[in-house]
Amino acid sequence: MSLVMNHTSPNLAHPKDNSSAKSLHEEVAMTAHDLRNPLACIVSTLELLEPKAKNGPKKDIGNAVQRGLRAADRMEDMLQRLMHNTARPAIAPRADTAVCNLRSVMEVVAENNLLAARKKEITFRLSGLEIRARSREELLIQAFDNLVNNAVKYSYFGTEIWCRTGQDARSVFISVSNQGTGLSRKDLSLLGQPFQRLSAIPTGGETSTGLGLWSTRRIADALGGSLTAESGGFNKGATFTLRLPVVLSEETCLSGAGL
Repeated sequence: MSLVMNHTSPNLAHPKDNSSAKSLHEEVAMTAHDLRNPLACIVSTLELLEPKAKNGPKKDIGNAVQRGLRAADRMEDMLQRLMHNTARPAIAPRADTAVCNLRSVMEVVAENNLLAARKKEITFRLSGLEIRARSREELLIQAFDNLVNNAVKYSYFGTEIWCRTGQDARSVFISVSNQGTGLSRKDLSLLGQPFQRLSAIPTGGETSTGLGLWSTRRIADALGGSLTAESGGFNKGATFTLRLPVVLSEETCLSGAGL
C-alpha cells in the first residue's frame, strides 16, 4: 500500500504572511537553492568537454556547449526574477504566463540531469504526449528539475528513472518515479517544508539542503497547481507529481488528443 503526500495537507500548509522581509528571505533562499542545479549542469558539461576538447567529435562538443549555455541562461533568468521580486515582492505568475509544452520541459530536464545520472549508471525513460500547460517554460523547468535532481540523488546505482506527462479531466501533470531509498510516513508528512532534511540519504554522497521540494511546491501553488508524492516505503522508490490546471479549448494538447 502506497503512502501519499499532498501539499495541501495540514502538515504542509503555510500560513499567509504579509511581511515583505519574510517574502524576500524566502525568495532569496529558493533562488539560491535552485541556482545550484543549472550550475551543476555547467560544471558537468565543462568536465565532459575537457577530455574531448582536443580530439573529440565536434557534434558532442557542440551539444555540450549548448547544454551549458542553456543552464547559464536559466541562472540569469532566476537572478532577473529575484531582482524583480526584490523591488516588488509579490508572486503573480498567472497574470503574465504563456502556454508551454510539458513534454519539452521533461526532455530538457532529463538532458540537464543526464550526466549526473550516468555517473550512477541510471537510465532515464520518458513517455507521454506533448501536453500544454499555462506557465512560463523556465519556471516549470526550475520546478521539475528539483524533482528529477532529487530522483537521481536518491536512486540506487544501475536503476531506472521514469518521467511522464499526462492529463485527466481536471489537470495536466508531469511526474518522476525512481527506484531508490523511498519515503517513510514521517518523511511524507514533512515534505515541502523549507530546510527539512528527511531520513533518506543520497545514495552517491550528494548534498541535500531541504529546499528543493519547498521551491517546487511554491511554484505549484503560484500556478494554481499541486505537488504530490507517493512511496511504498523504505527501499521502494517514490513518485512525485506536479499537477497544473487544464488549458481549455483548443490549447489543451498539441497533438489534439488526450492520454
